Amino acid sequence: MLRRLGVTLAGLIAYLATCRLPLPFLHADALTELAGGAASVTRVSWVALGIMPFVTGFIVVEIFSLLTDPGRRLRHEGIDGRRRLNRWALGLSTLVAFVQSFGVSLWLTRLTTRSGAILTSAPPWLLCFSLTAGTFAAALLAEMISRYGLVNGYALLLVAPMLRRLISAVPDLARGASSGEPKTTIMHLIWAGLFVAALVAFLLRRPETRLVTAEGRSLPYRLPPLPQGIWPLAATYGVVGFLTEPLFWDHPLGGVLGFWSLRASEAIGILALSLLGAWMFTARPRVEANLAGLGCVPAESFDRAWWRQLALAAVVLVVGETGLAALPRVLDVHTAILLLSTLLPPVVVVLDLVDTARLAARFPLERVLTLDNVHLAEYLRARLAEEEIECVVTSLRFRRLVYFFGALYKMALLVPAKDRERAEQLVRETPFEIV
Repeated sequence: MLRRLGVTLAGLIAYLATCRLPLPFLHADALTELAGGAASVTRVSWVALGIMPFVTGFIVVEIFSLLTDPGRRLRHEGIDGRRRLNRWALGLSTLVAFVQSFGVSLWLTRLTTRSGAILTSAPPWLLCFSLTAGTFAAALLAEMISRYGLVNGYALLLVAPMLRRLISAVPDLARGASSGEPKTTIMHLIWAGLFVAALVAFLLRRPETRLVTAEGRSLPYRLPPLPQGIWPLAATYGVVGFLTEPLFWDHPLGGVLGFWSLRASEAIGILALSLLGAWMFTARPRVEANLAGLGCVPAESFDRAWWRQLALAAVVLVVGETGLAALPRVLDVHTAILLLSTLLPPVVVVLDLVDTARLAARFPLERVLTLDNVHLAEYLRARLAEEEIECVVTSLRFRRLVYFFGALYKMALLVPAKDRERAEQLVRETPFEIV
């Protein structure tokens, strides 16, 4: 357990330290002069793109595999088909990294200071190569964390900048209070603590329904606390916000009507996309498709429990995102660290880490298999529980937030070393293609 925890923490620290390494070939004096008018330039690091090119590449291929006939055929070919899709995703990720790096490189080579000094004399292709190499270095670090750590490395590196912003927000609040601002820091922190506690309590809920096997056995099946994942939040800002914000802020009544209209549009968007996302990823047809071949189907109570959980989760998303965005107007309270889309991923990654660490503290753990199917993970967990074998699926909570990223954010089924042979035997008996 200590070795896995050490790898996880070392990987996180290494990535955060690398984020502070400046991109090579930039002139320090020009950077200092530009900082006043273009502060973002000072944040151009060697790993400025992070793992986002890989996220983009894999999500495009995942959508292709869900919505097109060739993609669906490859998904149904099991391991060989998934490997082919992964190769396509890797190639597309490389292309995305190169294109983004080249665009950033062109921008940097054209920047000049007020005195006429250039930011860099290096050719764009050299800066492009450095940024692309930084992206692949981040991806390699994520793979190492996934293989030898306690959580999925891509998930950890994705939320690392969020964690850094959340941690840095606390002393910023303290400095604001000490400078004589009317807001009370202690109230900010109490509000933040209460909200995070409520969020954690919701995420730890374990609403259960049942799976019925071909032999008539009934297995417990845990519904995800957020059946729609985090997709409605991200998609709402990308679609609804883009279409409505310019319209509302230019309204003759000014910012007040525009602000509340925008909040109402976001709430409607979150509710609509929650229904769409949940139907695509966690409704009965998707569960049955993902468990095809196992001879088990959701029980009759599944649909009722799923609708109840979806309604509750949709309310949490709407209140947590649009409600907290509107809170400063109502109560004059600073909520920069309370946005749900910022808090959810780090909180879930920490909960995943706690799940794994709790079992690893009692037993030495060994990997049984790697998988990217959350429904299969729940089935295997129930089957192992029947055999009285404890287990943990790393990053399962995070994968429930990002259903689109199955091929990138893989999970690992870990069991105590003493139970590995029995667990492997059960997995071999499972009539399903493990990918």
